[in-house]
Amino acid sequence: MKRILITLILSILSTQIFAQERLDEAFKCDRSTADFFSPLVQRQLLNPKAIVVVDSVNYFKPKLFKKLTVYGLPVIQVYGWADNQVMFIKSPGNQTPSELYGVVVREGVANVQAQLNSFGSKAVAIRVEEGQTAITCKVGTI
Repeated sequence: MKRILITLILSILSTQIFAQERLDEAFKCDRSTADFFSPLVQRQLLNPKAIVVVDSVNYFKPKLFKKLTVYGLPVIQVYGWADNQVMFIKSPGNQTPSELYGVVVREGVANVQAQLNSFGSKAVAIRVEEGQTAITCKVGTI
């Protein structure tokens, strides 16, 4: 009985710890950057401090044991930019990007584009490096 109880508790904990969070709906590109990031931050799925900022686009890592996916593809980074949002750091200089959000997935660009097309997504797939692709939604332009 004790062994069954321990097994049951461990299976419940592992389901909670390693739960997969699907971000598919966000990649219809029909929401603001704040609407995309708010649930990720509130549910503590992202480390709240950007790991890098490039041209004001802030890149965040999912928290340890938080598996994020987009159309079944594993997310390795989440990024975005919006003016007047407390979590985003602006890079020096006058140029700031349009409001946007996206993810970097561990998959080649051709496969990602095929997935986006099959789901009718308005997101744009851009090759980051071999086996990694950025999926971007530009707010208000798509």
